[in-house]
Amino acid sequence: MTMPRRIWAAVALSGLTILSAGATELPPPVATLVAAESEFAAHAVATDMRQAFIRVLGTDGILLRPGPVAGAAFMAARPIPPIELNWRPSFAYVAASGDIGISSGPWRILSRNNPATPPTYGHFISLWKRAATGHWMLAFDTGISHPDASGADAFLLTPATTKYHSTSAAIEDTIKRFVGKVAATDYSAAVNSFAAADIRSYRDGAAPAVGLNAAQKRARQWPQHRLVGVAAGSGMSAGNDLVYRLFEIRSDITGSLVAHGFTVWRATENGGMELILDVVNDMPLVKPPAQHY
Repeated sequence: MTMPRRIWAAVALSGLTILSAGATELPPPVATLVAAESEFAAHAVATDMRQAFIRVLGTDGILLRPGPVAGAAFMAARPIPPIELNWRPSFAYVAASGDIGISSGPWRILSRNNPATPPTYGHFISLWKRAATGHWMLAFDTGISHPDASGADAFLLTPATTKYHSTSAAIEDTIKRFVGKVAATDYSAAVNSFAAADIRSYRDGAAPAVGLNAAQKRARQWPQHRLVGVAAGSGMSAGNDLVYRLFEIRSDITGSLVAHGFTVWRATENGGMELILDVVNDMPLVKPPAQHY
């Protein structure tokens, strides 16, 4: 089991309190990922969110808006939204090989046209890949919204890198068994069956559920659907210790596409894989413009 680091140093950024980490207190790959996410957020506030996204999106970067789209092209084709999107990482995890990592944390949106408009809140989930230059590039981005600033003052949590590794065959076997579990039961039951003790589970309308008990409780409140296949977006670290998959979730009644499930898996001591992060984005949900960044 990995042991989390809880680190904080208060910094004010455009009115949103940032609890971040000193780079010297973190392993270098984690420190650079946290720095990349924080710089990304600062650039969005200082300029505009469209420019900030285009700057960090890799050539194959994917956004869920709400289905998967080519990120850079999607952003370039849209007008600059009249909002201030402000966020910070409160969770970061990097593969032992240092080539992919995930970060997550709270976001807040303010209207730039009407400052009196109440803010909207949520949490983002980002998956980063390290480029040949050594820089982190955004490979996948999604998020959820919720009604208040829950988690806005959370400490930065950085679990220690796993010591274990898996194999390509074991990874594919895990995914196959996960898909089979969904077919036999439902998506939420499958998540719970493969979840790590420290899983982070995200659903629109509430702050992230952290830990297996919270995730299981959340699953009972979410509609039960069947997973059919893998959509655009999959990959693994060079050391086969961190894996991600984007799934299509379809209704077991109509067969229609109702959501996408993004999952991140970590290698275990026995060479298997456990689910450490799961987020569901509903389809064809159209969020209010202020939230649909």
